[in-house]
Amino acid sequence: MLETWVRNWRAITVRGVLAIAFGILEIVWPRMTLRVLVGILAAWIFANGILALVAGIGAAKRHGRSAYLIFEGILGMVAGVVVFVLPMVTAYAVVFVVGIWAVIAGFFQLAAALALRHHVTGEWLLGLSGVASIVLGILLFTHPSAGAVALGWLIAAYALVFGALLVAFGLWLRSRAVHRQVPA
Repeated sequence: MLETWVRNWRAITVRGVLAIAFGILEIVWPRMTLRVLVGILAAWIFANGILALVAGIGAAKRHGRSAYLIFEGILGMVAGVVVFVLPMVTAYAVVFVVGIWAVIAGFFQLAAALALRHHVTGEWLLGLSGVASIVLGILLFTHPSAGAVALGWLIAAYALVFGALLVAFGLWLRSRAVHRQVPA
């Protein structure tokens, strides 16, 4: 199972880098309009979904456990399209779509970390990214009337933490390839 994850270290790391880039954009432009925020958010969610799907398909080809990655990828792509196609229906709709996505994706990330706990020692990084996703979803559900700027800052903070954890996990997986001679 570790070999499957090690082979996908690049996709995991790229997901983290994209999250960090998104978080930085949110910080640099804190007063962007809701339409721009939603467009960037939709693109990020969709790209994150594609990368999760690619990692899941890669795992499936190697007979690894991949259902949660494939489901997370499809869910991310659908959520990204929904957020992009219906950007101004209401701010609440966006908040709840992103909240639902974050909670479900977080649970799948936690499930992946739990599945890895018997095979690796760095699974806690993936688990923490799942916790960060769930916390974001809960915050969005409990504070739906937050303004676009506040939502942007909250999502930026989440993206930076989530991205840093995924980059760390991806690089940790890469180090397993180097130290254990597992093919990357």
